[in-house]
Amino acid sequence: MGRCDLKRCLKRILCSDRLEDEPTQEGEITLRERQANMKFTLTGVSSTITTIRLSRTSHLSALASDGSGGWNQICDYLLIDDLGDKCDVILVELKKTLDGSYKAFEQLRRSLPIADYLLSVCGVELRTSWPRTVSYVLIAEKQVAEKRMNRLDKPPVRPRPRLRDRESYDYDGIKVSVFVGTTANAADLVAC
Repeated sequence: MGRCDLKRCLKRILCSDRLEDEPTQEGEITLRERQANMKFTLTGVSSTITTIRLSRTSHLSALASDGSGGWNQICDYLLIDDLGDKCDVILVELKKTLDGSYKAFEQLRRSLPIADYLLSVCGVELRTSWPRTVSYVLIAEKQVAEKRMNRLDKPPVRPRPRLRDRESYDYDGIKVSVFVGTTANAADLVAC
């Protein structure tokens, strides 16, 4: 398998409206949360990364409703970096404001089956598989997060994340990196 075979396969199997534009010549992509009028710039993006807008996707229609919509929660973006014999999977949720709830963490956690499904489809197509690393990333705008900082720092009934430029939190078996700001380098999103 050559480098970028996975990327080519993803572009072939996905509807074009699910794919974001390629990185600019400067290696930048802009992630958007249109309902919240939020945008986040990712720098240092390799040409081997495929950016998929998950908000236009869903879990299989065969899943029964759990009544709360919990099984169908998904994050905003899936980034898959084709490293040849392996890949990096980065699940990204954008939040303009953080209300202290864990909904964003759940959206990240529940999006992994979609990434695994897409990798499986490409694996069948290309007759291979890729070991993967998975990173879970929550991004909030700095200005809004700073305004809400006092409220987040008050002693909560249940523990809530405190925000800084970057922190990591363990949540229900996953490690979530929380970034505050409007830009970050793509290498910083990948789990260590």
